[in-house]
Amino acid sequence: KVLDNLLACMNNIVNNKPSLLIEKGKITVEGAGAMPTAAIMAKKINIKGLKVAALVSGGNIDIDRLLHVIITSLTLEGRRFKVEVVLKNKKEVDSFMDTLNKNNGVAWTLDTDVKLTSNCKPGMYYLSIITPDAKSTSGIKKEITQAKYSARLF
Repeated sequence: KVLDNLLACMNNIVNNKPSLLIEKGKITVEGAGAMPTAAIMAKKINIKGLKVAALVSGGNIDIDRLLHVIITSLTLEGRRFKVEVVLKNKKEVDSFMDTLNKNNGVAWTLDTDVKLTSNCKPGMYYLSIITPDAKSTSGIKKEITQAKYSARLF
């Protein structure tokens, strides 16, 4: 007997697993190579009480696809959102940065791909905000909507 079992996983189960392996395992892997991890995490295989090894293979993923996988994963996990915000003066820049910092958020400008810092000049920014977890995202969104400056969340 060569094969004990065969399992198929849908793409929606596999899609964000490469970014999980990159972030947690420091392993670059393409979607198909993440299939064993996806199957285990989706509880498609009963591993209770077993010692399990998952063969993860295939680092053949181009940079554009890798970026798409990471961005999609962060968005699905509630760790990434976009905001258009007008910061009219230095006080508003500092206030916005305080909101990000206390919620462990990082903001990147989408048009110039520059990290937003307290050294930024007042103006309109279209930002991609990344956080460590959905709770931090929720905190930032709440504070942005309660703030006096003009902002639209996407």
